[in-house]
Amino acid sequence: MIVAYNESFDKYKIEDGHFLLEEKASESVCEELEEEGLSITEDFYIEEKSGRDMTAAPDNTLRIFVNRKSVNKVCRMEGRLPEQENEIATIQHVPLEMALKNME
Repeated sequence: MIVAYNESFDKYKIEDGHFLLEEKASESVCEELEEEGLSITEDFYIEEKSGRDMTAAPDNTLRIFVNRKSVNKVCRMEGRLPEQENEIATIQHVPLEMALKNME
């Protein structure tokens, strides 16, 4: 399990860092950061509280991403990734405490 975890950083292109901005960064800001040796990847998503039409508990939040291909790629354990515009895939985030417990 620990080997799979360690290999996942390269296999799924896990980001080294993450930051949020109030609005989209200008081209000049991105260029300045890239001149400092950083790779900038837009990773926009929408957050929606689960509601009456969802099977999740009402206090859960759905985070909806585009299909990421260059960074933080999806680890698909079963099923398939979306192939058409009107399809989505779902994943369940496992709390850190549960993941660590399963690694013991």
